[in-house]
Amino acid sequence: MNKKKTKFIESYTDPTNKDSTTYDLELNFVKANLYSNGFYIVSPSSYNMIVDLKTTKIKRDIEKTFINSTIKKIKKDMLLSRNQLLWLDDLITKYLFVN
Repeated sequence: MNKKKTKFIESYTDPTNKDSTTYDLELNFVKANLYSNGFYIVSPSSYNMIVDLKTTKIKRDIEKTFINSTIKKIKKDMLLSRNQLLWLDDLITKYLFVN
């Protein structure tokens, strides 16, 4: 992992609330634990990245709608599928982590 990516991920981790060291699904930026039937619960640092996506300037309406509905699902303790997490990881790479 390069220094820029490490620094970016560390900016989202809260030192008082440590994330678990192992996750069932670890993508580039999104980490989640398997809950049941192939659905996942995101880590606290991943949740913070997802919330920050809401404040960024996103061009496509379908991406804005997806992000808003995902945040609502997470706040209601609903589970996310693997495909939703993959798309969130792509959006974080595209809008928050700029190479």
